[in-house]
Amino acid sequence: MVAFDAQTDSTSTSLPTVDEQLDEMPWRWDNLDSPDKDLPPQPCMFSTAFVETTKLSLIMQRIMTTLYVPAIRWLLTYRYSIKSDVYKLQKDSTITDLG
Repeated sequence: MVAFDAQTDSTSTSLPTVDEQLDEMPWRWDNLDSPDKDLPPQPCMFSTAFVETTKLSLIMQRIMTTLYVPAIRWLLTYRYSIKSDVYKLQKDSTITDLG
């Protein structure tokens, strides 16, 4: 698992590396029910696909952090502090009807 720190934009674990030997395993088409089943075996590229998916996951996390962390901070700071102020006012009987 790659731990990502959004504050410093860095990872605490190195990204996986490509395993050339695993990538060279043949991908066979004969078990598929498709017109392509007559194609010759090709390298499977499992390891490369995993490495590239990991890179995309880091990009996705940065996008999600950029989009949602400010919204969450706003909710925690303003929305809930306003609700607690309203609750305090209701409790003190200063305001009796809030819609």
